[in-house]
Amino acid sequence: MYKYSAQELKGNSAAYRNLVSRCELGDVIQFVDSSGRTYHSMGVQRVYTENGVRKVTVSQHTSNNFYHLTDKIADLNSSYWVCLLKMRTPASSTATLQSVKQILGPTQVTSILSNASPQLKSTLPTSLESLSTEQLDTLYTALETKNISDSAKDNQRWDAVATIGSILDARYSEKLSLYGDAATPKTPITKELLMNRVSDTIQMYEIIANLPLDIAPLDQDAAIITPAEERQQALTILSRLNPFLTQLQSSLTDENLYNFWCTYWRDILKQPIPPMYALNI
Repeated sequence: MYKYSAQELKGNSAAYRNLVSRCELGDVIQFVDSSGRTYHSMGVQRVYTENGVRKVTVSQHTSNNFYHLTDKIADLNSSYWVCLLKMRTPASSTATLQSVKQILGPTQVTSILSNASPQLKSTLPTSLESLSTEQLDTLYTALETKNISDSAKDNQRWDAVATIGSILDARYSEKLSLYGDAATPKTPITKELLMNRVSDTIQMYEIIANLPLDIAPLDQDAAIITPAEERQQALTILSRLNPFLTQLQSSLTDENLYNFWCTYWRDILKQPIPPMYALNI
């Protein structure tokens, strides 16, 4: 059995894609309320791929109809739970990068890894654990949407999905333990977003640092700090920002993006991460 909170399954989240990737014909999905009472059960009626997206249709006796799992979950109270009951033994989670190449083909795997990390040249990683989170997520999607008719090879595919899923789950748990609620951002954090924000912040503080000291505040009584103090504050922040930007330009990857994002707010600016970038779980 796999258990998910209704809140984390909303939208096309990583948790929802994880749930859908584990669904097979005949599995049972149950809804559990906040008191722990299981009040509704559905059978997985169809699993298919549409425009590269894996979809699940469920059937139920309540109204004798078929429904998209997405719609049923969207109507759930956020404090409820969703349980997936597997009808056969889960994959053994022993897949390797080599076995993934056998399923998807070496050319497709090389293309996926190179597109996920443009800086990747001729030397490719040798294990799944050495891949970045972005690379793993891309491989995960490719595997779960792969149409395979051969039963033995399909079992290999699900083994690979389970293996990559367990690595991603472990990384998410580690990030959650380090950063708490801020580990699940509401607004997507990208390398471009971080670089632009750091550059804009540097530009702003450079302007402040170069303002004349004889500028008088509009309201003398309302002034919190003097122009000299404001300049010194700007110079102090710039002394942290400029080396930080240099470090980003040489070391920023998909894997350490969130670490740098937290460093920018907490260590460089000495501010909490804005609410729009942190989801309260």
